[in-house]
Formats: sequence, structure tokens, C-alpha cells
Amino acid sequence: MRGEFFGSPTAAQLTEAVREFLVSLSGDVPPERAFHLRVAVNALRIVEQELTVASEAEAGHQRRMTSLGVTGDRDLARSIRAGRFPPARRDELLADVLADVEARLQANNPDYIARYEADQ
Repeated sequence: MRGEFFGSPTAAQLTEAVREFLVSLSGDVPPERAFHLRVAVNALRIVEQELTVASEAEAGHQRRMTSLGVTGDRDLARSIRAGRFPPARRDELLADVLADVEARLQANNPDYIARYEADQ
């Protein structure tokens, strides 16, 4: 993540500028290229969101992995498959995995979270 060390413009500002430029081209793009333009704009929107939540999300993920006694996602998956989590920790495990899913969705598709919560 770019901060004060790298100065301005930040990675988020650069990404936003490119996204806005691409959006401004939408009326000038032939229909056969419009889909690709929308994909590019959406990809940049995801990058912007990830830059916004990255530090906090990564720190939360690391805390959850540490509390579960694993080193990361692969180790977690191996531990689950191997049955290393006793039934008494099922709720903790589920809550931590759901927190990671929500953090990823916060960057990739924040609208999905609102739709999901509305359905509950």
C-alpha cells in the first residue's frame, strides 16, 4: 500500500484516475468492445476497494489464522481436512472463515453483503 513514503498520487488515486478515464470513453467504444471496457472498469473498481481495505483486512486475517493456530489459508484447509479442529471449536472456526469471506467481499463485491443481509 502506498502511503506518505511514496507521496502523491497514491495507488488508489492513480487507479481512480484510470477508471474514470475509461468510463469517459464508454460512449466512444464500439459495441463489440463495450463489454471489455466494462470488465476493465469493474476490475479497477475492485483494485480501488482492495487498496482501501487491504491493511485492515490482512491484519484481521492474520489475527484469525493465529487464533486458530494455523499459518494461513492452505494450512487451515489442511487442518480442517485432517480433522484437527474439535467439534467444540466449530463455531469459532465458522465465524473466522465467514469473517474472511466478508472481508474479501468487501473489496470484490460489497453490494453482495447488503443483498445477503437483506435476505436473512
